[in-house]
Amino acid sequence: DTDGDLYDYEGILVDGRPQGIGVQTYLKSGSKYEGNFENGKKNGKGSFHFKSGTWYEGDFKDDRIAGRGIYYFRSGDRYEGEFKDDSMNGSGTYYFKSGKKYIGEVKNGQFNGYGKTYDSEGNLIHEGEYRNSEPVD
Repeated sequence: DTDGDLYDYEGILVDGRPQGIGVQTYLKSGSKYEGNFENGKKNGKGSFHFKSGTWYEGDFKDDRIAGRGIYYFRSGDRYEGEFKDDSMNGSGTYYFKSGKKYIGEVKNGQFNGYGKTYDSEGNLIHEGEYRNSEPVD
């Protein structure tokens, strides 16, 4: 979401690179990161507001979304769990705006592996394997 964008930075610079707590606003896209920097890269806790209207709060590693966090979608859905390489990867809970939810394994941004889906009243809809966000069995 930064598209090689130039940015404005508010915070401490060490050797010309962001260090510690700061705010990085991308001039072209308007996307904005607020949080911790190490050696000029997003590292540790922070939040990133994307130009699309989605946002993420949680862990960053070497300028990438990685670790645990919450991703808020424009649709009103949200995912709470593990991330790797800027994508949902690991285990977590996906909350649909409708009230339905998925609890389980995710890989490359989709439900992949073992999981459970519940309706908005908490009734189990499906338990088992998922592939590309679809039940397998």
